[in-house]
Amino acid sequence: MSTSARKRLMRDFKRLQQDPPAGISGAPHDNNIMLWNAVIFGPDDTPWDGGTFKLTLQFSEDYPNKPPTVRFVSRMFHPNIYADGSICLDILQNQWSPIYDVAAILTSIQSLLCDPNPNSPANSKLHGCFSENKRDYNRKVRELWSKVGLQTDILSLGIFGSRKNYRCFMRGLKFGCRFPRSCICACSFSKFVAVGFTVVS
Repeated sequence: MSTSARKRLMRDFKRLQQDPPAGISGAPHDNNIMLWNAVIFGPDDTPWDGGTFKLTLQFSEDYPNKPPTVRFVSRMFHPNIYADGSICLDILQNQWSPIYDVAAILTSIQSLLCDPNPNSPANSKLHGCFSENKRDYNRKVRELWSKVGLQTDILSLGIFGSRKNYRCFMRGLKFGCRFPRSCICACSFSKFVAVGFTVVS
């Protein structure tokens, strides 16, 4: 069934493939255009630098008039992220506009990682830690993503076939470069897409 929401999401996907913003990647899950997997790379020169963080985006038939439900799959340590991975971000709530697309959503979330909003704390304990002792907060962030990054590394090695291919991809995609399908093991293409990366021919 082709609806306005699905057509819009196909346009969003095409834009991500043709002009991917630096540090983000996203793709529909299997054949379901309404459910996306995405990956955000931690911004440079921040406590998140070097980390890779997985999310899901669930769209309704009301998109783009209503925002998707976005959740981190990776465990996060952030004042604006709830324990279940849902995100307290204005453009996903009362500041949503139909002009936002998937790229804008993911870019905004990436920015939120290093610039928490003190006026919308999702976790009061972490908000207090961030406000009162940023050095301790930054240390805990680094400890957490190091563990998450290790898990992602192990998973991705099975997709690329070698650590060298994986590292090459990580460096390229982080800076917005496309990664050719020819560099991925043929038997692992579906697994590659399933973890949220975008591949070009």
